[in-house]
Amino acid sequence: MGKKQIKNPTLAGSIIALFLICSFVSKAQKVQICHVIAEDQENTRTLEVEHEALRAHFAHGDYLGACIEDEGYYFRLKISPNPYFEKTSISYILYEPAKITMEVYDQIGNLVKTIVDQSQEPGNYSYSFNAEGMRKSAGLHYLKVRRITEKEEYSQFERLVKLQ
Repeated sequence: MGKKQIKNPTLAGSIIALFLICSFVSKAQKVQICHVIAEDQENTRTLEVEHEALRAHFAHGDYLGACIEDEGYYFRLKISPNPYFEKTSISYILYEPAKITMEVYDQIGNLVKTIVDQSQEPGNYSYSFNAEGMRKSAGLHYLKVRRITEKEEYSQFERLVKLQ
């Protein structure tokens, strides 16, 4: 019997994430997602949905966690797909000029890769993180995003989950 080839790794990653999430969520609990409006990809809203509805939401681009409703944060980050197989896209909207540093660390805190380290103007940015050639075939990495503006310094950490 031969191996089945995965035709859509993004969907497969979402399905695996769905199973991982569902194993931690009881049927009575709702999960918070950021719902992306199909007609306007920049228009989002936070919803609480039953775990049975996650697959349908993941299929059209929604993602786990609350949306950033308040643009006072001046920064919106999205990692998709996550979990991922070989590469994932890290995109963000920057609402004011800032110095952006984006670094990936392994589980014990060693710097694996610097993705961005530069001053940027307001706008949409997207980078690809490719885990090919990394020592571990699957596992957990951490993305640290640091944003420095005239008014504040802000750091955000996100988990990157690589699947085999």
